[in-house]
Amino acid sequence: MTKSSRKRRECLLGCATRHLSLKKTNTILAGCALDSVSSREWILWLDYYAPLINCNPHFATELINNGRTLPWLVRELNNRNKKLGIS
Repeated sequence: MTKSSRKRRECLLGCATRHLSLKKTNTILAGCALDSVSSREWILWLDYYAPLINCNPHFATELINNGRTLPWLVRELNNRNKKLGIS
């Protein structure tokens, strides 16, 4: 993972948790000399990544530092929520 991609994910997560608009987010990214975000990608950040991070702050570290994908985060959340039956 490059430092710029980590910085971009950190910035996107911060903007998504504050529910900023796509235009404002791209302005912030441009100010940090980072690649802009498309509208489809921004919807993922707003509707999926930010709520998952609010449910479990550990996921923020995994997302930002390790570049975990949405499917990985969902699998981890499902594994943590599974209840094993008593046999």
